[in-house]
Amino acid sequence: AGLVSILGLAIPVVLTTVNNHVFNTDPLVQYFGLPANYPPAQWLGVFALATGVLTPVLAAATVWAWIRPSQSVWSRILVTLVTMAATFFVGLMARWDLLTMIL
Repeated sequence: AGLVSILGLAIPVVLTTVNNHVFNTDPLVQYFGLPANYPPAQWLGVFALATGVLTPVLAAATVWAWIRPSQSVWSRILVTLVTMAATFFVGLMARWDLLTMIL
């Protein structure tokens, strides 16, 4: 849950960095897409793909936590909320076409 949360927080920061770089260098690149030769843009694709891959794993871990309760109810609720937020975030990334960015 922590890894998915950190990746989810890193994506907007990296996207902001990429947009600031592109805006200061070439407005046409901003209009037509992200530059492939700028390293934060490459990391954005890696973070988005890792978040997309790890979210179903997090969902399975959440189901497992509720089936075999070894933690408190509050920690299971927290993991459930993080899973719901990660699922929503992956849906937004799919809508923005960020999950297929590096393919």
